[in-house]
Amino acid sequence: MRPDHLGPWGHPGNSPVIDALAATGTTFDHAWSNATFTLPAHASLLTGLTPSRAGVMESSDKLGAGPPTLPEVLHAYGYTTVAWSTVASATSFRKGDGLERGFDQFFEGGNPREQRAWYDALAGDGRPWFSVVHFKNAHHPYRVRRTGEDPRLVAWAFPPVGVTPPRDPDEVLAAQVRADPTLAAALGERYDDAIRADDAEIGTLLQQLDARGMLDHAVVIVVGDHGESLGEDPAIGHQQLTPTVTAIPLVMSPPPGTSWPAHVTADAGLADLFPTILGLAGAKVPPGIDGVDLAPALAGRADLERVVVAQALRRVGTPGGQPQRYAGLEAVIRWPWWLSHGTDSRTPTTLYRLDSGTPTVTNEPSALRTLLDARATLAPAGAVPTEARPVTDAERKAIQQAGYW
Repeated sequence: MRPDHLGPWGHPGNSPVIDALAATGTTFDHAWSNATFTLPAHASLLTGLTPSRAGVMESSDKLGAGPPTLPEVLHAYGYTTVAWSTVASATSFRKGDGLERGFDQFFEGGNPREQRAWYDALAGDGRPWFSVVHFKNAHHPYRVRRTGEDPRLVAWAFPPVGVTPPRDPDEVLAAQVRADPTLAAALGERYDDAIRADDAEIGTLLQQLDARGMLDHAVVIVVGDHGESLGEDPAIGHQQLTPTVTAIPLVMSPPPGTSWPAHVTADAGLADLFPTILGLAGAKVPPGIDGVDLAPALAGRADLERVVVAQALRRVGTPGGQPQRYAGLEAVIRWPWWLSHGTDSRTPTTLYRLDSGTPTVTNEPSALRTLLDARATLAPAGAVPTEARPVTDAERKAIQQAGYW
């Protein structure tokens, strides 16, 4: 979910539930994912580490037993910990990737049975509770059917089964969108419909919790695991490390009777939720993490200046038919600057300025030096041991259809 299609970021009408949470809580004006797709993004959220340090960078990676997870720590402090992924697929937040570690129960699927089981699991024994709920309507290709839609969008969103297109459909559609404002508007409308579906599902969830009296002391956090390109980048979706893919919404709504600032302008990342949630729960934060506690920002301090690091892998062709190798890519972000660089010598270092409405390539030596110096103070982009898992043919096909392989 990208923030600029939501009410708190100036796009009213799509997200009344999220808007209401923002009205009583805090909107982080500049929040960023540490990754470009679901698996490494959730690994960062649950460990407080960048993807490379969590050891989760590729679709076949599995979070190893090394870094403690958010539900593991909270469980040690007496919390019931429950996860619910409303869509079960190979490219979702799901069991089997190591992300389930520390959750007492992990439900998958969006039918009423899973929904009831999730509510009952949270309320079962009266202990304090923590949960992650994952929604996926606003995920590429936003399969919300619209009547009378442009046939190019229908063919892209619902491709014929068993047919391999000669070109990447996401790249083809991106080129068409940039050349045709009418098609761009239609794609935006499809995406907005998907956001409305997510927002409505969040509303149903909160209504059910409120009816059970379970929001009286709750902190509610709405956050995107990654952003989305709607044609600004070479491909539709979120396969590439770009500003539109790393920008995410982040809204934190406090319990009744607690006052937080309406807006925070300091940069925040997914990995920051690990120490922030532990701090709110009164739990000790494990050492050596990459995220920072956002408590000073929630207390109204404006001096939380830092950089957020987002990471991805890029396939690099090799001569002579050798297997492809991977190059590490990073973005070092401090609003309004977004710096991309990589471990591969063919990857240029590019500095963008983001406060003009459209990311603009620029050359500001002082900003470049500030970002690089700030990155040098953080942990290097090494990886902890990971546990690669076998990928079935069906999973591989689903991952390929989602544009990740």
